[in-house]
Amino acid sequence: MIAYPSSREELREQLQRRRAHLTVNNQRLASKKITERLMQCDFFQESHNIAAYMPINYEIDPINLVKQAWKCHKRCYLPVLRKKQLVFSIYEEDMTLQSNRFNILEPPVSPESIIEPWTLDLVLVPVLGFTMHGQRLGMGGGYYDRTFSFLLSEPRRNKPQLIGLAYDWQKLTNFQANDWDVPLHTVFTEKSTY
Repeated sequence: MIAYPSSREELREQLQRRRAHLTVNNQRLASKKITERLMQCDFFQESHNIAAYMPINYEIDPINLVKQAWKCHKRCYLPVLRKKQLVFSIYEEDMTLQSNRFNILEPPVSPESIIEPWTLDLVLVPVLGFTMHGQRLGMGGGYYDRTFSFLLSEPRRNKPQLIGLAYDWQKLTNFQANDWDVPLHTVFTEKSTY
């Protein structure tokens, strides 16, 4: 586990430096282990609308799970930045994606391609750091927190399930969560499920 430095910014920098030393092979092996376990879970098998993400900087890659979802005739979505929130637009095979201002690939958006976040069943979330209590440290933009803030006021909602995908070494002993941080329901790593 990684100890908490004096600020969230320092912690982010420390985690980003460590992740920058990974290889494509590290990413592939961990991603394969995680997505294979996830595909066996009831909440994946029972989900119809699944949001994934396009990885950057050696984040865990959910593409194998997306491909399996397509085979099972599930609908897959990717996040698209809109001002300070995310919208989720349909992601289909052979779709041409474009880079946003952070160089993250996004699908095209039209009024009929978007799904409301509260109607998603399962949301795969990229993780920079996490705790055993589901606290997530992201890149600092707050996009996921703003988009899923309704979960804070409706804690009994059973969907969407927010599932973090991370390397086991990204587990943190603790860090100070903000009141607006939306916790993850579960975190999957290559070694365990938290």
